[in-house]
Amino acid sequence: MSEELFESCKEQDFNGTVESSVLIDKIEEAYKVYESCETSLDKWIDDYGEYKIAKLRLEFLRHELINLIKAAEEKGIDVGDDIKSAFFKELEDESPKL
Repeated sequence: MSEELFESCKEQDFNGTVESSVLIDKIEEAYKVYESCETSLDKWIDDYGEYKIAKLRLEFLRHELINLIKAAEEKGIDVGDDIKSAFFKELEDESPKL
C-alpha cells in the first residue's frame, strides 16, 4: 500500500482544482500509510540499506502529507487536529531553537 501511495504522490498535483472530499481522502490515506511506515521502520534496523530507503520514503510521505495539509488549509478545508498537531509539532521540534 505504501508503494502505491508513494508512486501516486509523485504524480499528483494538488495545486490545481481538487475537490474537498478527494483532498481529505488523500490526507487520511497518506496519514495512515505514514503511521504504518513509521511503526514498521524498526524492522529494517539491521539492514542499513533497507533502513535508509525506508527512512527516505517516510520523509517523502511526510513532505507530501504536509503539502496536502497546506493545500487543504489554503482551500479552507478543516483537517483533523490530530493530524495537524502530529505533523506541525514535528516541524516545531526540528526547528533550531535560539
